Amino acid sequence: MLAHALMRCHADHVTGVLRIVGNPGGLFHLIDGLVVAVDCPGSPGAETLLLRSGRISEGSWTSALRDRTGSQRT
Repeated sequence: MLAHALMRCHADHVTGVLRIVGNPGGLFHLIDGLVVAVDCPGSPGAETLLLRSGRISEGSWTSALRDRTGSQRT
């Protein structure tokens, strides 16, 4: 059902949020039918994706957070 709903949103160039109910549920954020973000307790966040993929080092991530917030995250 999810695949069908996403294909329909793509075909209709939907911009908005597709809410998935159930466990774990979540939100698919769409722009012109394309998924641009997913919020779900079962999906990894940006930190996990970037660090595990090796796209950014842990030191660079910590530095970016410190620059953004003005304090070091522990």
